[in-house]
Amino acid sequence: MKSVFALFSASLYGLVLHFLFGFLGDFLEVMSLSFLALSPAGIGFLTVLLWRPKEVPSVNAAVFRPWLTCLFLLMITVMLAMEGTICWIMIFPFFAALSSVGGVIARSVLKYRAKKARASEDDVLDDLDEWRDPGALKTSVLLMLPLVFGALEGDRSNTTQTYLVEKEVILEAPPERVWAELVRLRPIGPDEPVGAFAQLLGLPRHLRTDLDTLAVGGRRTAVYERGLVFDETILELEPMRRMVLSVKTDPEKIPPTVLDEHILVGGRHFSTLEDVYRLEPLPGGRCRLRLSGQYTISTPFNWYAGCWAEWLVSDVLQGVLEVVKSRSEK
Repeated sequence: MKSVFALFSASLYGLVLHFLFGFLGDFLEVMSLSFLALSPAGIGFLTVLLWRPKEVPSVNAAVFRPWLTCLFLLMITVMLAMEGTICWIMIFPFFAALSSVGGVIARSVLKYRAKKARASEDDVLDDLDEWRDPGALKTSVLLMLPLVFGALEGDRSNTTQTYLVEKEVILEAPPERVWAELVRLRPIGPDEPVGAFAQLLGLPRHLRTDLDTLAVGGRRTAVYERGLVFDETILELEPMRRMVLSVKTDPEKIPPTVLDEHILVGGRHFSTLEDVYRLEPLPGGRCRLRLSGQYTISTPFNWYAGCWAEWLVSDVLQGVLEVVKSRSEK
């Protein structure tokens, strides 16, 4: 029963913080260190502190019990449509790790107070009453830190970085055949490979890419499932050699059910910039096709978000190359 109370109390604390950061979005930024670092630490602290009030937990318990609360919070926020599944999958390792830090801190507090109580021959439970009282916990300085630092931080900790991902493939086909397939992508069948990793995360599937004019200034339109569209403009063109495209999307036109606001393409935290196709002839009627994608990320933890973005962009680019390869080599 104590464990259920701990899970419920810590989850409620997390829900309240999420609601406040969302409701007060002009002052509190969800994609901030204050929320994504201090909130899970507070959740972990509460979980361990309330789980078994009569004992000091083991190190393993302090590290892993908070993960249960994080999973419980994940399910609740997804069910209530407060957060998207894709966002949770991406942030969960980071969130869980920080909750473990809070759990370890709580264990240190319990261990210290237990030692102090034994030294003074006092009952450790009496000494911990103030810490275990939910009302006192929710109003304590420690658990208020995400809100305090969040108001001070705002979006000031966001840094914008530009990234470049390049993929290539060798094709058993002449350049002219490959070129004809890559400038526009005919409707992609359900059995054709297009980004397995992105599909696993539930991102929209690439359906086709249309082209109005194969010339500088010409427009390509990459159409994905559920209304996601990328507008591409040809900036440079060397027929059967090289094609440079600016890539844009209007976040206002993307249905809210397609992408969570925190990973919205063209939104505050992720934007595509440019794609470059390079085609190189090889001996024996073969060729090498390179596709590079340039994009920006703006978060306080680009080192972490950048890893996920690189995996996803690489997967999408590789999917395009595989479609062109399979069609060119037929």
